[in-house]
Amino acid sequence: MELNVFTANNLRTLGERVNEKKCFEARDEHFTCLDHFDDRYDNHYKCKSTFELWKKNCDDGLRNLHMVERDRERINNKLYTPEQLADYNKRKNVKVYFSPNAL
Repeated sequence: MELNVFTANNLRTLGERVNEKKCFEARDEHFTCLDHFDDRYDNHYKCKSTFELWKKNCDDGLRNLHMVERDRERINNKLYTPEQLADYNKRKNVKVYFSPNAL
């Protein structure tokens, strides 16, 4: 069996996929723990037990994606109000829905 990049990133061992529900639950629990600390760099070892659970349930690619999304969300929250983000998303969705080639 030949492993491509997608297969290699989504398999823990051959034939065993990541349980996404457990992965996202572990992520949420870990990020909740990290939010208790005012640490801009997200030192994961401040929440060692939840970090180990997150590492166990999520592969490296998903954890990297989670961190990128967390950073983007933090930046957006600093730059924009929730109303501005909601308005932007609404306008973007209407534009794509009614004229998909207008982007």
